Amino acid sequence: MLDAELPHIRIILWYMKKDCRWKIWLFIQTELKASLPAISSFFQSEDLTYDYENVWEWITGYSSRFKTHINLSRRHDSGNVLYKEPAVIITDFSQPASGALEATEEIALAMTAAFGCPVYFGWATMNADDSHTLEPLRCFQRLAEGCKIMNENRSCPLPRPISAGEQDRNAEGWEKLSEYAQQVAAEQTEEFIPLDALGPVLFAQIKTLPASVGALRHITKVQLYGSSLKYLPPQIGNWASLQYFDSYTSYDLHWFPYEITRCTALKDSRISTRALYGNYKNRMPFPDLCAHIIRYEESDLACSICRKKISYEQTNQLWISLKIGTDVLPLLVNACSDKCLEALPAPPIGYLPWPHKGGKQLVQPLNEEEIFLLEMEAQAEQVQPSLRQTERSTSRTAKVSQLIRLVRKIWDKK
Repeated sequence: MLDAELPHIRIILWYMKKDCRWKIWLFIQTELKASLPAISSFFQSEDLTYDYENVWEWITGYSSRFKTHINLSRRHDSGNVLYKEPAVIITDFSQPASGALEATEEIALAMTAAFGCPVYFGWATMNADDSHTLEPLRCFQRLAEGCKIMNENRSCPLPRPISAGEQDRNAEGWEKLSEYAQQVAAEQTEEFIPLDALGPVLFAQIKTLPASVGALRHITKVQLYGSSLKYLPPQIGNWASLQYFDSYTSYDLHWFPYEITRCTALKDSRISTRALYGNYKNRMPFPDLCAHIIRYEESDLACSICRKKISYEQTNQLWISLKIGTDVLPLLVNACSDKCLEALPAPPIGYLPWPHKGGKQLVQPLNEEEIFLLEMEAQAEQVQPSLRQTERSTSRTAKVSQLIRLVRKIWDKK
């Protein structure tokens, strides 16, 4: 087990101003050679090699998992059993840019999930390669409660049910929508645009879609622009022909059912991402699925992965972020077993790399604004020395100019 092979690891992300490389700092109390099998497994690398000299040891190679070359090195003293010097992983990711930050953050998050260690994201000046001078800005700590697929999930004896839609099924708009869905199914219309069929007043009454939309396997375009939708039913996973989905400015639509991943023809989407849970712009917090359970109002529940019929008492609800169409969406998973959870795909870089229960205690990756501020700080630190040099030069020039003016005054008096 990796935890056993790397018993005391603390990871610190650090931006190196000299070479503009992102680095990951670790503390390992054994020789790097002894940890080579565990590190090779984690990075999914078959060509990692170990070497050493009098005061340094290192591991180098290419990581198939993260698509980057890895150079892990550390000062060492062969006479000591335990090592206090930090080891540092240098990657190919360079420049203080969002993509480099997100990619490095992805490695750190995955490592804390695998090794069960806290991860500190630091941005401070280092002195003589001493990582203890770092002041952490963020800490990613794997929680035992449901952060990793194989971990025992948090449980709540009586989670409070949440009605996902709050739809008035006696409203005129709901009746018209049901009739419209039946019409689209009967006429095999390729577009589903409720606003055109209901008008803005009745369309504003719609908080969800009827389960009968699962019969619309032939539609290629769904237009839900400006809706009051709060959720979509899992039956939308039957939209096998769907190519374009638009729910732009539907600001109450914060999440989607995992079943939308079955819409394999969906290539283009337009969604108000700022309204989504966990989005990269503001990292809106996910609701806590330990304290609550989300119930679909008119649908029988089935496992989101294997489609087995289950009850709400049997389901394990989790959040996961995946790319659907052209957007990364927060998806609600109803899982019937650990085997189904293991079948979930990996989220994209920049998002939590595991299914989770949400909640206020969940630490998400940096949002767009935080990344921008870090980049501006890094650039300011790089520019500062040149500014000081310019100030010194300007000061010298001013003093010379004053001296010349003084000499001219003396000369003119003569």
